[in-house]
Amino acid sequence: IKYLFVGRRVKHRRRELISIGLRIALYLGAIFFLLPIGMAFAFLGVQLAIFGIYMGASFAPNHKGMPLVPTDARIDFFSRQVLTGRNVLARSSFGNSVLSHVYGGLNYQVEHHLFPSM
Repeated sequence: IKYLFVGRRVKHRRRELISIGLRIALYLGAIFFLLPIGMAFAFLGVQLAIFGIYMGASFAPNHKGMPLVPTDARIDFFSRQVLTGRNVLARSSFGNSVLSHVYGGLNYQVEHHLFPSM
C-alpha cells in the first residue's frame, strides 16, 4: 500500500487503491453486519492474533541458528542475505509442496531477501 502512495510510476494506481479499499470495506462490513458489535471486535482481535502467530511461525525458521553479523561489519548485501538466512525445505516432494503452501513461498527466504520485489 505504501508503494502505491510513494511510487513515481505505478500502473493502475487508482484501480489498485480502489480494489484494496473495497476489499477492506466489504470484509469489515460483513463482519460488523453479521456479528454483534462485541463479537465482531473479538473476531477481529482473534483473527489478527492468529495471523501474527502464523506469520511469526513462517518467518522465524529462516533465521534460527544462523550466524549474526555485527551491524558495523563491512559485508556486501548479497553475502549478508546468504549467510544469515536459509531456505526451509522438507525431504520429500510431498513435504515440499505442503510446506511451500503453508509458508506461502516464504520458505525460500534467501531468494525472497535477495529479490524482494519478485
